[in-house]
Amino acid sequence: MERYHIGLDIGTSSIGWAVIGDDFKIKRKKGKNLIGTRLFKEGNTAAERRGFRTQRRRLNRRKWRLKLLEEIFDPYMAEVDEYFFARLKESNLSPKDSNKKYLGSLLFPDVSDSNFYDKYPTIYHLRRDLMEKDKKFDLREIYLAIHHIVKYRGNFLEKVPAKNYKNSGASIGFLLEEVNSLYKDIIGDESVVILNSGKFEDVEKIILDEENRNLDKQKSVGKLLVEDKKKKNIVTAFSKAIFGYKFNIEDLLLIENDEKNKLTFNDENIDDIFNELSHSLNDNQMDLLTKTREIYFKFKLNMIVPTGYTLSESMIEKYEMHKAHLKMYKEFINTLNTKDRKILKNAYSDYINNEKAKAANAQENFYKTVKKTIKDNNSDTAKKIIGLIDEGNFMPKQRTGENGVIPHQLHQIELDRIIENQAKYYPWLAEENPVEKNRKFAKYKLDELVTFRVPYYVGPLVDKTESNKNEKETKFAWMVRKAKGTITPWNFENLVDRTESANRFIKRMTSKDT
Repeated sequence: MERYHIGLDIGTSSIGWAVIGDDFKIKRKKGKNLIGTRLFKEGNTAAERRGFRTQRRRLNRRKWRLKLLEEIFDPYMAEVDEYFFARLKESNLSPKDSNKKYLGSLLFPDVSDSNFYDKYPTIYHLRRDLMEKDKKFDLREIYLAIHHIVKYRGNFLEKVPAKNYKNSGASIGFLLEEVNSLYKDIIGDESVVILNSGKFEDVEKIILDEENRNLDKQKSVGKLLVEDKKKKNIVTAFSKAIFGYKFNIEDLLLIENDEKNKLTFNDENIDDIFNELSHSLNDNQMDLLTKTREIYFKFKLNMIVPTGYTLSESMIEKYEMHKAHLKMYKEFINTLNTKDRKILKNAYSDYINNEKAKAANAQENFYKTVKKTIKDNNSDTAKKIIGLIDEGNFMPKQRTGENGVIPHQLHQIELDRIIENQAKYYPWLAEENPVEKNRKFAKYKLDELVTFRVPYYVGPLVDKTESNKNEKETKFAWMVRKAKGTITPWNFENLVDRTESANRFIKRMTSKDT
């Protein structure tokens, strides 16, 4: 039998093939050259579907935490206001809804909700007073504040216990050193230095400086970090990235490519973009991108919560600033012609309601419209507004997509201060954490609702073997139980078999080539 060799070129939607002999010439059979291609429909990933499923799971776990919080408060709340939770559940229903049982003041019918909102315009005003004022607060007010903390508990990017956590840029220098090390790994030369390490302290000061505009900071940092002028494009991309501006991925990650792809870390789809990039980048490049994003998070966090402030104090300052700017804005637009007045009124409405733009771009679009409309106005107020816009400080909002950079430690610090301030009136608030090994970083039982996370390898808290669960519920579940019972953060270790669940997770992720 004559020897031959088969060559395959396997793509995502085709397979090219050829048959050659030892002489490297194409073989023939039945008068035809044995070479060709097989085309087929490209496989679609389940990324979009998985994204929706992950979102549902996240929201379900938030509801789970809030349900557990309500169960803790319920027996004590019944003594104060028997129907408080029932009214709270109906607070999002329209008064015209025929199913709505409670009308009027739903939170505080005895003092009226309007009086409560006059006293506490935002939830952060209430959180601050609960931490600082030495008096017995209404249990309903305490519940609303803790409910807010548990609901929006922040990210888990940092592992430092809340009691040791300091919100400052002190660790940025260490992160910059790690970036330099990653560049050495990517280039494969220990002698190469991309970022000027002698200027790291100066960079930290610039990042933490609240006086300068972000654009000025970015340019200053870019100049300081240049060690070798030939590497200037790399440093420029890095400085733009850490200040939230668009940067060239190829320049930052040293990818040789004529095409320049731009990215910004405040893109609302950044997590999906990272997932896509992880398939095309090597480990060192992905680590470098992740580390650069971590520095961006530090910078953004310092803007949202300046060093020395509590989270509530910084949010209240934003509220007061927005209030003062809005007064100035209204007075100013009343001096303009009808056309410009209408443009600026609509721009503010869109900004507040996130209309005509996705939330991530609402402020940017608002600033652009205002600057474009008043650029030829020479009044002192117009110049002041443009100056505030250039600094990024004009009418800041409390709730923005950038709040994703807030770590859970800042929320836990406030929760602990509220508990300690009110425990003399409500001793049960300071109940010790039932999970003994976690007490060193989550002292109180309520802390566990902020610090506990279901490990990703455990997946949905559904047991496939439970007969009362339908296939739809258990299709994407693989958790293994140790014992029966309702799972909570306080009994998780006793009811869930982490090791076996992790093994099932790995087996589930392992597939065979068909």
